[in-house]
Amino acid sequence: MAEQAAERIPVGAPRPSHRAASRRSERVDASGAGLVLLVLIAAASAAGAWLGGRFGVAISGAILGGVLGLPVAFAGVYARYKRL
Repeated sequence: MAEQAAERIPVGAPRPSHRAASRRSERVDASGAGLVLLVLIAAASAAGAWLGGRFGVAISGAILGGVLGLPVAFAGVYARYKRL
């Protein structure tokens, strides 16, 4: 059946390039990178809120956890997607 399909395709017909497929995967990876950022910052904020709650300052702990979570999140995205 593949032979029949190959016979119907004209010789000069454009074929999809590998670059088109790689652009699609880069777009998916970029959206995944944003999701990784959000998840890591939220996890750091939750950990800060939990730790701050143990000392009676949950809101301050959440804010501090979010601020400290920023470099952690960027490092996590870099480690995960450095091949892009």
